[in-house]
Amino acid sequence: MYLLSTKSVLATIIFVLYAYFLTAQVSFGDAEKINDNWKFQKGDHPAAANLVFDDSNWRNLHLPHDWSVEGPYSPDLASCTGYLPGGIAWYRKSFDIPTHKEEKKLYIYFEGVYRDGEVFINGYAQRLGMKNLPGAIIAHSPASTGIFLGTPSIAMTPDGTYFASHDHFGDKKDIIYIYRSDHKGLSWQKISEVSGFWSGLFWHNDTLYLMGTSSQYGHLIIHRSDDKGLTWTEPIDQNTGLIRQHTPDKGYHTSAVSLVTNNGRIYRPIEIARRDGGWGKFEAMVFSAPENANLLKAQSWITTTSMAVDTAWGTEYRTWLEGGAVISPEGKVLNILRVDNRDEEMAAIMHVSDDAKTVSFNPERDFISFPGGCKRFVIRYDDLSNRYWSLSNWIPEEFEGHNVERTRNTLALISSPDLRNWTVHRVILQDDNIDKSGFQYVDWLVDGSDMIFVSRTSFFDGEEYADNQHNSNFITFHRIANFRNHLNENIITLINP
Repeated sequence: MYLLSTKSVLATIIFVLYAYFLTAQVSFGDAEKINDNWKFQKGDHPAAANLVFDDSNWRNLHLPHDWSVEGPYSPDLASCTGYLPGGIAWYRKSFDIPTHKEEKKLYIYFEGVYRDGEVFINGYAQRLGMKNLPGAIIAHSPASTGIFLGTPSIAMTPDGTYFASHDHFGDKKDIIYIYRSDHKGLSWQKISEVSGFWSGLFWHNDTLYLMGTSSQYGHLIIHRSDDKGLTWTEPIDQNTGLIRQHTPDKGYHTSAVSLVTNNGRIYRPIEIARRDGGWGKFEAMVFSAPENANLLKAQSWITTTSMAVDTAWGTEYRTWLEGGAVISPEGKVLNILRVDNRDEEMAAIMHVSDDAKTVSFNPERDFISFPGGCKRFVIRYDDLSNRYWSLSNWIPEEFEGHNVERTRNTLALISSPDLRNWTVHRVILQDDNIDKSGFQYVDWLVDGSDMIFVSRTSFFDGEEYADNQHNSNFITFHRIANFRNHLNENIITLINP
């Protein structure tokens, strides 16, 4: 199932000349023209791809329409446009799908579109062969290459520029690509690459950083960019971003996780990975530094004590990992971790001392029921709604009964007033194929009234499926317009006394 609203369908087209709305292929069925009453605006307006957008001041017109002929002729312009001005223009139209056609296959057929046309329906770009893929594509690697895409992260500058990053696994490792979007996420350009793995972007003190590991269970490193992602420092030594070195008995593990600043310090959770066992030998800890310190210097960072899951708490608790920093309602720094519990999805709330030197955990109270807690999630606080929010791989009833840790085909919007009681408000993305589809490892930010996020996405690309739900073939960008409006929706609430 692809979640596309059938009540109000929005088509946004660049360079449209003529359009039909068809209920069947061109050679059969009854066609209904939709040439009348389009909205038009010259120039590039990337936010117009969103379902919710104010186009009331746009020009009303009927198709066919060629806006370039309205411009002046000039010998300085290209002959391919008839010496008329070129560029970008947007067309928008909204229409309702009748109830009796909701389960039918519908076609929108354009008889003529001049060069490089793009079509968005309900905010999603429509691509040949990828018509059901949600979101804007940042990166794609076909499953047959054996190269998979992981650890998406997102950052935003005060001027509204978006940045995204991802790493690679499978047949390509230890290289991270960085992308930039000047069009609110509708299109992306790769601008640089650095060595590394399991890393996340963040914007701090007017500077872009990328912090994570050098390789799988490698060194803990940080890169800094002073030119908005075009070039990056190299973590060569303890003065240039080599924060901690791995040793024969341990390395470091993390993901693109949340950081916070509190009482003059910046906090970033990390896990120690012990080498004397397989996956899951993790000890959670939190690094911190003075918020105005040189973050490339190893001596700027101190660590808390580390803590592993204790088998005395119960054999169902296999490990915890990929913790993110959150400030509690009482103003304390917490490290909230994904818990590998296949019986009941849970999260763990670890407490950081005020001096940033120790962590504590009470297994009787600090394990909480959390929708999608067996998979990675990011929690952030929103001042306007006074709530904590996340996007998680909650499992609806119809998809229960499979491997909990690998059921990632549903992405849900959830929130909490206190970090203990969580409400699932709305399913944002979903596909029926549990084995091959996944919307996972989501990193997100708030941009005004919207939530923007990047996803490690496994999805059919028009020619082949993803290798599996875990081994992703896409990194995609998404926007939840007016996300706070979903507070009134309640699918389920998990109460943790």
